[in-house]
Amino acid sequence: MRKLRLTLLLFLVLIPSVVSAKEYHVSVKGSDKNDGSVSMPYKTISAAAQVAQPGDVIITESGGSGAVGSPVDREVDKVRWDVLNEYISAETARKIYKVVIDPKTFEVNYEATSKLRKRTKPRLTV
Repeated sequence: MRKLRLTLLLFLVLIPSVVSAKEYHVSVKGSDKNDGSVSMPYKTISAAAQVAQPGDVIITESGGSGAVGSPVDREVDKVRWDVLNEYISAETARKIYKVVIDPKTFEVNYEATSKLRKRTKPRLTV
């Protein structure tokens, strides 16, 4: 009988924590001012971690994947799109993809991009 009471007590203690567990969503397209829901995700894991309680779940959405070829060969307009959608920063566009983008206007400086890409040594691709 004592074992049954202990099991019942544990069951009653654990059920509310499972029922009240929340999901917080994080996406590169989100904002830390959002509520962490599916439709209004946070931008950073740290924002979700600040509100999450034990038993809650933080779900992250990945912003990218592996690629084939040299980053310097990526189309300029696709790099700009990545910056506009906050997959990469304008600084990353310049350093990695050799595309010069104004971080305030998101305009591509095609002349500077062309010069930067010409100075870059060709990279070996697999």
